[in-house]
Amino acid sequence: MKNTILVFITIFTASLFKVAIAQEISVNNVNLGKLKIQGFNVSVKTEVDITGSAGVFADDWQRMVFYGWIIDSDTRKVVWHLFDDIRSKNKYREEGFFDFEDKVSLESGNYELIYTGVKDYNNNGNWNTDDFGDFMNRLFGSRSRERYRDRYREDLGIRVNASGLKAVDAKALLDSKTKDAVVSINRVGDNATVKERFSLKDETTLKIYALGEGGRREVYDYVWIYDAQNHERVWQMDYGNTNFAGGADKNYVANKTITLPKGSYIVSYSSDDSHSFREWNSLPPDDPQFWGVTIWADSPKDKANVIPFKEEYMNKAIVELTRVGDDEYLSQGLKLNADAKVRILCLGEKGSDGFVDSGWIIDANTREIVWEMDSYNAEYAGGDRKNEMVDEVISLHKGAYIVYYATDDSHSFRRWNAAQPHEQDRWGITLWPINSNVKYELFDEKEFKSDKILVEILRVRDREYLKETFALKEDTKLRVKAIGEGSDGDMHDYGWIENRNTGKVVWEMTYRNSEYAGGARKNRMYNDIIILPRGEYRVYYESDGSHSYRDWNASPPRDQESYGISLMIE
Repeated sequence: MKNTILVFITIFTASLFKVAIAQEISVNNVNLGKLKIQGFNVSVKTEVDITGSAGVFADDWQRMVFYGWIIDSDTRKVVWHLFDDIRSKNKYREEGFFDFEDKVSLESGNYELIYTGVKDYNNNGNWNTDDFGDFMNRLFGSRSRERYRDRYREDLGIRVNASGLKAVDAKALLDSKTKDAVVSINRVGDNATVKERFSLKDETTLKIYALGEGGRREVYDYVWIYDAQNHERVWQMDYGNTNFAGGADKNYVANKTITLPKGSYIVSYSSDDSHSFREWNSLPPDDPQFWGVTIWADSPKDKANVIPFKEEYMNKAIVELTRVGDDEYLSQGLKLNADAKVRILCLGEKGSDGFVDSGWIIDANTREIVWEMDSYNAEYAGGDRKNEMVDEVISLHKGAYIVYYATDDSHSFRRWNAAQPHEQDRWGITLWPINSNVKYELFDEKEFKSDKILVEILRVRDREYLKETFALKEDTKLRVKAIGEGSDGDMHDYGWIENRNTGKVVWEMTYRNSEYAGGARKNRMYNDIIILPRGEYRVYYESDGSHSYRDWNASPPRDQESYGISLMIE
């Protein structure tokens, strides 16, 4: 009876005087490539105890690393990291597992406890290289690797213990941090393309916080912002405007303030096929929940300028040949009723001999190329280095045009054989008007017939011998466009013009008077002016047994539809 009364008095007294009872949270049993996050709160400045087990284990030519850290949920800064504890106290052991214990003083607030196990492909600066090498030699020189592979998950984890500590849902902390954001795209996984839109009714200052993956030459997970009216990039995350984000060298973070004018904007975040919040292939960043992009207004005044996206601020595309797959050849006729400026976004693939997926525009009447994607106007498009893009504004005169886009047999939309570009849904060519008042019409380019055409022998197939006759009433200036096949100084598919009265050849396509026509190096093109006197003529075109229209044995020429010869009155 006395014992019962004593227990009751003890409980009552503790309740009456609010005696603080130590609370504990923990994270453990983490799968390789994953991480676990546990949020917690401390109501007053508190010293917390941190204990647990970590490890480094050989896995063939790689190493597996298990460790943890704590970040402040408000500032997103690291307040404790196990690597610091390892370095300062030299806690390497001859075995793969090592226990650790530490104390850290935390101000009142919310925190996130994170534990991960990942493969580390390189020494990224967090480890002391000499100590790590000594440790690995001691560890695996005499012990069985299988022992550590079998045990690692169950025996590894981290615990935080303190009086008054309270567990909090980590996702709820993220949601609380982003609830007032203009845009929040976070916890992004592999192969993602996520877009958000907003409008501003006046000039506005915004804060950007974005995490991604990349290096000096290539970027794989990143964000960019477009002005929706003319589709101009106004900000893009790259190596030059970011800092190291912790973990692997390739983790980078942008923490920037930018000012945008009144208008509508599209925020796009793209990721490749590995190393994301879904699964890490190397050490994750310090702030993994914000893998993606979040944008806040810089002040209440700026926040008041943010409004729902207004479609009327956005110019719609006038030509859109996108999401192009393998072995496609697309075209669209465009007639401008007045001179106009247009923005072109063209994404394609660059091979060793030039572009194998690309776009171009021709004058429908003269068949002359008025714009094309080439090495001079293209830039890196994200993902693999062969992904390139052109994003520029050009001027087009009143008239009829044909927009083309062609691909080879690999690396195209949804069939990438290397890391995809960031705007993968724009693989192809798109034209937007800079002025929304542009008057235009679309037409079927296959039905288009220029009034300047005198003779056409086009879309020539294998083993053909074709001819057409024409007569000139006076000396005439003609444009001759011929596309064929040639190699080693000789032509295999080519055209010529013969005077019917004399039987003499007055013009002939040769290897030397032609130039590269795009695609395979053997594709040749002649496109120039000749003058023929009054008389009767016959145009010929001959092809051999391979590499012709719709039956190419190598990459086709850029203007496939013009394979053959055409004569136009200049």
